[in-house]
Amino acid sequence: MKKLFSFISVLCLCAYAWAYDFQVDGLYYTIINDTEEPYSVELSDPAEESEYQSIIELAIPEAVEYESKTYLVTGIRTNAFWGSENLISVTVPAGVVNFYSGGFSSCPNLTTVIWNATHCKYADYAFSYCEKLQSIEFGDEVEILPIGLCASLPSLATVTIPES
Repeated sequence: MKKLFSFISVLCLCAYAWAYDFQVDGLYYTIINDTEEPYSVELSDPAEESEYQSIIELAIPEAVEYESKTYLVTGIRTNAFWGSENLISVTVPAGVVNFYSGGFSSCPNLTTVIWNATHCKYADYAFSYCEKLQSIEFGDEVEILPIGLCASLPSLATVTIPES
């Protein structure tokens, strides 16, 4: 029984160590497609929770270069930026189509979100428990307002939606 527990523990640690495939400019990415163009990645949580703590203003890139390939950033993984204490603003690019639960949950100082993701249908609890989040601005090209994006935001005072 002790050997089985040790084996399972090692497997869990290995799976966690491989939670991302590469890092560029302090952000961690998981490859979704690297076999045919367009190549794609999703933002992931780092191996150490403290890795994202120094980020204050985050503009998620539309694309990132890695090993001579250009990857489109198409998603934000579950709890990727959970609890990032210094984060005050986030800009989500148009190409994000997958926004998993709690991507920016429990970021206590987050105040502003600029949402440009044009076709993201779901963003359940994306910014939940961000007690200071006051403003969400949707970009002009946004075609779908994602379900669950504004859940549990007691300080939300302004939501800007384009006229179109």
